[in-house]
This record gives sequence, structure tokens and C-alpha cells, in this order.
Amino acid sequence: MKKRIRIVRSEKLLSELLIQGEKFRIGVPFEQADQADFLKYGMSGTFVDGTVQRPRAAGPRSKANLKGLYVRADPHQKEEKLRHINYTRKDGIRVEFDRIYKMYKLVLLDVLKVDFFHMVDEDGVEFIASDVLVFDNRLVSNKVNTHIINLFLEVFGSFEVLREDLTYVIAAQEPLEQEVLPSGERLVDSNFNAFVEYAQRTVAERDRGPLIERVNVLKEFSPIVRKAPGKNGYIVFVFPEKGIVAAESVKQNNATYFFKMQGYEDQLMKDKQQVLNNRLMYRRFYHSRNKRWERKIRAFLNKH
Repeated sequence: MKKRIRIVRSEKLLSELLIQGEKFRIGVPFEQADQADFLKYGMSGTFVDGTVQRPRAAGPRSKANLKGLYVRADPHQKEEKLRHINYTRKDGIRVEFDRIYKMYKLVLLDVLKVDFFHMVDEDGVEFIASDVLVFDNRLVSNKVNTHIINLFLEVFGSFEVLREDLTYVIAAQEPLEQEVLPSGERLVDSNFNAFVEYAQRTVAERDRGPLIERVNVLKEFSPIVRKAPGKNGYIVFVFPEKGIVAAESVKQNNATYFFKMQGYEDQLMKDKQQVLNNRLMYRRFYHSRNKRWERKIRAFLNKH
């Protein structure tokens, strides 16, 4: 997801991804976390599956995590607070007085003490994740969910909305309207510029460079390139001799999905979450900032 400093209302973001009552986690892939983050917050930078760590108070969200999260009373009420003002003016004169302010009444929501869990998904990808949360659009739940997302933002600078089993929750994207290459033409060095031009026309600038780098790896295996059917924001790379098809997301920090060739069009027409929940794909490889994705993709395609 796009990096942010903080969010105000998690319910707005989550309502685009989840249905009422649905369970989820907040997390980040371990390999995307900066080791400096772990040191600053008093956590070990070594991944050990099953480890539970609580960040120490080193910023506003991590402090609230340990000392308590205060929210406005519902319904909103204002109360008078007496504040003693004491300062020195520029001319050196000391000023002291009391002032009454009308402020929203705050109540302690909870001393949350949120922990970070070291978890591994079924493909062996390592995550730092929250405990299981629920999206039910209640005031307390919304405040807790917002706090946890902001805690991940403070510590790691990013977050992902995940299913309980650590699969990504991703909304459907708009369809890709333009053809990539002429029908049946294979992607090789001589026409790679045509794909780059296509990406420049159709893909957001923040996602364009990473996509071109990934496709440059797939190009080594001379696939046939097609746009994916349906509203899913994917490009299809067909490997006829191998009997498999890759659906490559135009979005970074997503994944590359492989399907068997037979009936893959029907699979890609399905909603993204149907594919994930029903395990309709053959294999899945998460994007990564280092060479891990590249090594796995080459090893997988060389085996077939």
C-alpha cells in the first residue's frame, strides 16, 4: 500500500475491502521491514516463527499502545479544563495566568498493548502481523483498527490488510483497455520497448518501474502477452510449451499468480478473492524489494 504518515478513519478504507463482520489482520512482509525499525522499538530483527513482540514507546502511537488510547466520549461532550499558562515574552517579561478551556471530554478506550506476531503463510512467506481483528463498523472496533494501522505506519511506514491466513485482501481494479502486443506475438528483447510504451500509457507512475522490472524477467521465457479478462488489473503471460499462464498484477507489493492453461480465462474472470479463497491458482509468488521474487520465478519457470 501507499506509504502514509497516519490515517484518521480506518472504517473508510476497510469498507472498500471487507464486508460487515469479516475478520482480518494488519501486517507487513518481514523482508520489507527496515532493521532500524526493530532496534528503535526494542524488538529483535531476527525472524522466528511464533515470536510475539511488543514495540516500546518511541513515538505517539507506540506510547498510546502502552499507556492507553483516549477517544472522545460518545455522544460528544465538552468539559471545562483549567490550564496554568507560564511563559517569558520576547522582551523578557514573565507572564503567568490561568485560563479555562472548553474541551471535548476524553475517555480511556483501552490500554491496548498490541503485539506484533511473527507468522509464516503456507508458501513460506514471513510476515509481521497483528492478532485477528474484526470489521463491524462499531465505534470501539473502528478506533482499535485505526490505532493498529497507525501503529504499523509508525513502526514500519506501511501496512497491508490481510486475511486470517495472511493472504492479501485486494479490491478489484478497473479493466485494462488496450491490447499489450499484437495477438499471438511473443515478448522478446526486440519488442520489449512496445511493452514499456504500453506500461507508460496504462499504469500509474508509482507502479510502472517495478512492473517493467518484473516483466523483464518473464521476457526471458518468451511468453505470449495478453491483457487479462475481467476487472482485475492483471496482465497475462502465456507459456504454451510449459502449459501454464502467469497473471501479473500491475500493482507493486502484490503477487504473480500462475494457472494451468486449460480454462484460465474463466479463472481470471472470477473475483480476485474467489481465486484466493478457493485456491484456484496453481502457484503464487509475492513481489519483494530484493531479488527473492526474481529467483523464485526463474526457478519455477525453468522447472516447467
